[in-house]
Amino acid sequence: MMKKPYPHQQDVIDKVRRAFIGGHKSVLIQASPRFGKTVVSSNIIQSSQAKGTRVIFCVHRDNLINQTANTFRDDDIDFGYIKSGMKYDPSKKVHIASVQTLILRLDSVKCPDVFFVDECQLAKSDSYDQVISYFKAKGALIIGLSGTPWRLDGRPLDELFDTMVYGPSVRWLIDNKFLSDFKYYAPSVSEDFDKKLVGDAIHHYKKLANGMLAIAYCINRDHSKMVCDQFLAAGIKAAHIDGTMNKDELKAIYRDYGDRKIDVLCSISLISEGFDLSAQTGKDTTVECVIMLKRTKSLSSFLQMVMRCMTKKVGGGRSVIIDHGGNVFIHGMPDDDRNWSLAGRETGADSNKRAEVEPPIICEDCFQAVVKPVPEFCPYCNAVMKKQKAVIKIIEGELQEIKEAERLAIKEKLKQEEREAKTLNDMILVMTKKGSKNPVHAAKMKIQGRAARQARFKR
Repeated sequence: MMKKPYPHQQDVIDKVRRAFIGGHKSVLIQASPRFGKTVVSSNIIQSSQAKGTRVIFCVHRDNLINQTANTFRDDDIDFGYIKSGMKYDPSKKVHIASVQTLILRLDSVKCPDVFFVDECQLAKSDSYDQVISYFKAKGALIIGLSGTPWRLDGRPLDELFDTMVYGPSVRWLIDNKFLSDFKYYAPSVSEDFDKKLVGDAIHHYKKLANGMLAIAYCINRDHSKMVCDQFLAAGIKAAHIDGTMNKDELKAIYRDYGDRKIDVLCSISLISEGFDLSAQTGKDTTVECVIMLKRTKSLSSFLQMVMRCMTKKVGGGRSVIIDHGGNVFIHGMPDDDRNWSLAGRETGADSNKRAEVEPPIICEDCFQAVVKPVPEFCPYCNAVMKKQKAVIKIIEGELQEIKEAERLAIKEKLKQEEREAKTLNDMILVMTKKGSKNPVHAAKMKIQGRAARQARFKR
């Protein structure tokens, strides 16, 4: 039976319908992680089935295909697949598609009346661009879904979408009891975070979240395994998971996590967007704590991580976010108001003019330089290449709760540094601290804007 949307979800559905009635052909839905974008999509699809509307719901990862399929089954939506290894059934009115497969079958699939694009901020890829443009040109209505509608390359999404409709803010969802409130712990803002993590993960988990169901997000597989071993050595029930593990092994770990036989899951990004933990554990399972043992420049990744523990708790109580990488000083707090726009970010103008070149790896047998990515065997002497491990430096330090005063102080400090920046290099440093993807371009725009304002005042 289809899940009835909450009033704030129904409001978004109504906004989408009004946008199409008003003449728009492509609409982007911006709503925070944990809002229920799949519920909104499912309701739109369900209501359109009686009219015989053809729909394709496109995703970028296989686990999202399975997740969407589970939701559609629960809502009694009859569907087929457009996916490698599965037969396409043109008699179905609704299909769940992998973008990688769809791009290869555009000429053989029936054009939908409505085309959904999940996580559409990823539409920087040629595959997404081509698919959206293809169906749009054929008259399909386009609905994009995103919690963070900024393309990774900074290009504007208004190339693909006519308008954007907004869901409620994270703070509204918290205040109205749809999300859990949180406590946020991070290092001092004065720390230098480059290639460093501050504070011991075991110590802070015991101190701030002992016994809570937690997810520790790590830098890579080796780091995740190492952190898991450290938790186990400290007597804390923990397990490592990654995408190379078979489904039965993962299922057993998830089941133990749901039964609270495991307190901490250590992962890289397996538990990310679209992941339904309760479906994996077989029962209502709510993450209570997130431990960030990595630093990310992606706002989307940051929000997916921190909000994983903000699902509404049955017994109430606040979630705990433990940020060892100082991500809060790049992206702000989870409930900060963000001015989403279809226009591009400051990164777009010249962000791809200079390619970053990684240093080569030296073969330990023949001492030849081998360009990354590192092959299994040296191309010069055929020796087994040793993979370089990421150097993770842990420095001592205590994390402190980020409260309203500290939050405002962080913002004001950066604003003051921006006001005091006299040279381009000074401004580049400020933009870097603010987490700009392209601090050089951002700094140039700030300096030019300041000069333009000063010129107007002189008139």
